[in-house]
Amino acid sequence: PHGRAFRVLDEDTFMEEVVPVFFNQTKIRSFNRQLHLWGFHRIGRGNEKVWFNDNFLRGVPASMEHLVRTKIKGNTVGSI
Repeated sequence: PHGRAFRVLDEDTFMEEVVPVFFNQTKIRSFNRQLHLWGFHRIGRGNEKVWFNDNFLRGVPASMEHLVRTKIKGNTVGSI
């Protein structure tokens, strides 16, 4: 209800139909790693795939300007 999270209901369909349109990932683990690097946290219990970030707000694309990717292995820090 708060619009700061999204849920993946069907991983197979998500990876086949949604991810290729918006991202350059082919495996769910790679996609999950990228979410962590961008500051998203997995919430929920068990197999529930819900991802949360304070700077991700439904209907407010400008809030994503504050997303910052974590620096790894000598790579530069990126932002959207």
